[in-house]
Amino acid sequence: MIQGTVGQNATLPCNAGDESIRAVEWTRSGMKEYVLFYRNGRSDTTEQMSSFKDRVQLMDSELKDGDVSVTLKNLEKTDEGTYECRVALGGSGRHKRAIIGAEPLKVVELKVSGPGEFGNFSVVSVLCCSCSWFLDNKT
Repeated sequence: MIQGTVGQNATLPCNAGDESIRAVEWTRSGMKEYVLFYRNGRSDTTEQMSSFKDRVQLMDSELKDGDVSVTLKNLEKTDEGTYECRVALGGSGRHKRAIIGAEPLKVVELKVSGPGEFGNFSVVSVLCCSCSWFLDNKT
């Protein structure tokens, strides 16, 4: 499980090994559109979920050493969920659309905490003020 905080960045790890990578697809369980689809040296945003536009990028756009990890920028509480990484290996990248027909290479659970949250607890600050109270030392 990857843990992140609202407003921060999180890296979702995935590695395809030393294979020739034709395309990379990151999806989120239960969603029709994809989080990231990368082929021919660039991201294809045609059917990308609008909430991820301009907020997700490959860690290494050259896919060196098979690293297809992504960074999700400016986390939102709604980003919490299960993400799946798929790759298409070898051959030409002449797919019009994503949906790489392969089992996920990696499944990553992302947990997003709000500012000030720690586990199942929240930090609460309480300010106390004693007005018109004083210690009487006359007794």
